[in-house]
Amino acid sequence: MSFSSSSCMHVDRHNSVHLGRHSNHELHHTIHSDIPFFGEDIGPISFKDWIWDTEKLVQPLFSKYSFIDILRHVTSGFVGRAFDWWQERQYLVKKGRISCINTFYELKT
Repeated sequence: MSFSSSSCMHVDRHNSVHLGRHSNHELHHTIHSDIPFFGEDIGPISFKDWIWDTEKLVQPLFSKYSFIDILRHVTSGFVGRAFDWWQERQYLVKKGRISCINTFYELKT
């Protein structure tokens, strides 16, 4: 079963993504430990720095992995207020109140 980049995802309270298939273990081992944490200081400068650092890690992976798999691993680095924001956002997506984020680039905007 494949998912297009328009598939929405649901994130549970443990920041686990449910896509209806197993996560890509190779991707997990490739970048998971390198994803910087984000959320203790969520100011615009720290967000820009986090985006810059994270984008350098994931850019070479776009041709090999799905956008949704990359987004999953990027958001696994959310802690504190960023984690709370992501959980609330996913709840609102589930309720149909806002559109889902499908790619790292949508997350940046």
